[in-house]
Amino acid sequence: MKYYGYRLELEECYCDGCLAGDRENPVLLTSDCKVRPCVIKKGLKNCAHCERYPCQDLEARFIDGEKIVKKFGKPIPAEEYENFIAPYEGKKVLDKMRRKRRII
Repeated sequence: MKYYGYRLELEECYCDGCLAGDRENPVLLTSDCKVRPCVIKKGLKNCAHCERYPCQDLEARFIDGEKIVKKFGKPIPAEEYENFIAPYEGKKVLDKMRRKRRII
């Protein structure tokens, strides 16, 4: 709530995202997510392996930590950034995967 402006119960704050996992019953943060079903349909490990990366559907889901910090209006303690923002900065995570695999 503090950084994103909406409240999620702990049980609701989980999503398999585009990463591999249960292909039959993926856990999605929202029912209208197009990212996870796309990854499954294409048989990819995750979006970092897609030739269309980053697509419009994925970009709509990205969280930009710098924008959150700016919107918050004051410095965010490092521990809180690492716990509440960094894990959700999907573009940074996927870009790192692509660099590691020399996809980009």
